[in-house]
Amino acid sequence: MQMLSEPKKKRISYEANTKEIFTSNFFITLLAEQVGQIAEKYVAEGWFGKDIEVDIADVIVASLAYLNWLEKDAA
Repeated sequence: MQMLSEPKKKRISYEANTKEIFTSNFFITLLAEQVGQIAEKYVAEGWFGKDIEVDIADVIVASLAYLNWLEKDAA
């Protein structure tokens, strides 16, 4: 079994963490923005605000995409 050098371990770890962190941040930011839009619309227009159900569906789709990216079971 071949041992990896410290610089190589750091590089591999950095590359993996960079991908994971940036993609997670993207999904979290997207979800936060979408939930904020729903909240603003709900406060301004109430539960039957224009296209609020579409905004809620967007949050569900983004959440499922995030779970898929995390390789988690949505059930």
